[in-house]
Amino acid sequence: MASKINFTKGSSMSSKGSMAPFIAPEHLQKRYGGTDAWEYEYIPPKEGENVELMSGPEKRREVEDERQKLVQRFEQITEEWAHAGTKTGEAEVAKAKAKERDELAAELSRSFWKLDPYVRARTYCHRAGLISDNGEADYQAAK
Repeated sequence: MASKINFTKGSSMSSKGSMAPFIAPEHLQKRYGGTDAWEYEYIPPKEGENVELMSGPEKRREVEDERQKLVQRFEQITEEWAHAGTKTGEAEVAKAKAKERDELAAELSRSFWKLDPYVRARTYCHRAGLISDNGEADYQAAK
């Protein structure tokens, strides 16, 4: 474990102890010796940007209930999947259950992002476009 920890010093990409072996210059800001010109700029929150969603308890409960049903279905299909295929000739059943489970996992992921605005305020990452409303990350968006 200790061999995986590397300490660097200074911002030069060419000096001994530099970050060069660990971070490509195009992914390191100029102020740290890289070639990336991006500079952080604070994007203030918009007045009331969270009010509409954060104050809608009925819709939130609806989204939470929908998600809970998905969780229960996922747990049920996971149990069925775990038990399928234990007998000779059930490999196809196990394969079908695995596919259904994967589809439910994707649906659970989507439901997380549907619930997200009701439980967490928007952040810099949302305002800069780094995180979309469906949870997709675009780390180049702030540039």
